[in-house]
Amino acid sequence: MSNQPITKLKDGLISATIWKNQTENGKDHYSVTFSRSYLKNDEWREAFSFSGSELLRLARLSQAAYDEIERQKQQSASLADTA
Repeated sequence: MSNQPITKLKDGLISATIWKNQTENGKDHYSVTFSRSYLKNDEWREAFSFSGSELLRLARLSQAAYDEIERQKQQSASLADTA
């Protein structure tokens, strides 16, 4: 099981972090966490809620994360076929 993300997609201060782990039966499982960075008292922090004005960017990041996961799945399947 990995504790490092496979990639992080960004749109301004909003991020989609993609994680890859394996289930107990050895199949790949992908998950995505979304966050928003903000500066408070000269320190960068993360929040996990979004305003209405950020929803379109969040939706686009969600689509990009989906596309990246599909690309990863195809790449894994291609490597398995050549093994």
